[in-house]
Amino acid sequence: MSNSITNPIWSPPTLGELQNLEGEQLVQWELAPGDLYLKTNSGKILRLKRAGDFLELPWREKFKASKNLLWKPFVQTDKVSDLVKSFQHWQQAQDPVDYELAKNQFMENLRLGLRPDGGLKMIDWSFACRELFKSDSQLVEEFQNKHVVLYRRGLLVSSLAVLLSLASGYHDPRFLKEIYHVSWWLDAGLIHDDFSYWVSLACQEERWRPGGGDALLKENGASEKEVNLFLEHPRFGYEKAIESLGKKLEYPELLMSILRHHEKSDGTGFPEGMSLSVMSDWETLMMMADNMVDYREEVLEDHLHNGILTLWKAFQARPIEGLPVHRIVEKFRFWLRHPHVEVLSA
Repeated sequence: MSNSITNPIWSPPTLGELQNLEGEQLVQWELAPGDLYLKTNSGKILRLKRAGDFLELPWREKFKASKNLLWKPFVQTDKVSDLVKSFQHWQQAQDPVDYELAKNQFMENLRLGLRPDGGLKMIDWSFACRELFKSDSQLVEEFQNKHVVLYRRGLLVSSLAVLLSLASGYHDPRFLKEIYHVSWWLDAGLIHDDFSYWVSLACQEERWRPGGGDALLKENGASEKEVNLFLEHPRFGYEKAIESLGKKLEYPELLMSILRHHEKSDGTGFPEGMSLSVMSDWETLMMMADNMVDYREEVLEDHLHNGILTLWKAFQARPIEGLPVHRIVEKFRFWLRHPHVEVLSA
């Protein structure tokens, strides 16, 4: 894992780190598998797109003829391809014995890849999940066009929810696809004109201190609309998801996670202050995925380009009080078989 403190991945690259890119290749990409740069006539390097960003058709048309395009590859396309093929083999197996063998092979490949010496980065896994589960393109484009931080969080939260599901024993490919889709909707209620820097800070604060988000907004003079958006976004997202996904899911109960992803088991959460002393594993793991991923842009980039343990380290530093995560963490630690993924203390 790279040291993101001494050598930040978001720092300007050197020419030696960059590769030439034929602009015509861009027409084959939906998402950038690496950061894209333009070398100006004066020799200045300008970053145009980051790994994982959409390459909209007008943008591609503008740059595909450029001879000065450079890129720093991040996504390991061979690893992504291997994961996708392995999963599809499992998904398509008809014979029960072949099905179990294919499932076990996929799980073992993923488990070994996620270990510190396995070389699999979260951006690789995010690309694999996007290829496998085909996220709701209209929703994703709304995130990308209106709130890029929420979009970049969505890439991580959705793929992390699938990962936690696999480690927790949810091995139905249909369920995994639906939990991926629903996870994208956790922040859908924030797609609004009143979403602001302060609302994002409130979401960040709420992860560690129940009631802290509301307090932060009021302390900093946020508008009544910003406060209302923050407090009601779980309900807004849930209502939107019911309208868009309600009749398409085999597991419609997953949608309740959108409404409840800021609730706490001791009743201190919102929007309803429910006492969720007993939550299903799938509700808990979706809350965990949401809580583990940062809202800060530079941290998001670090999460994407480093391995899985960078997410766990950040989460373990500030455990969420009242969230019954122990069973999920223990299952993941056992599945990953790595001692550094420790059981969180309440």
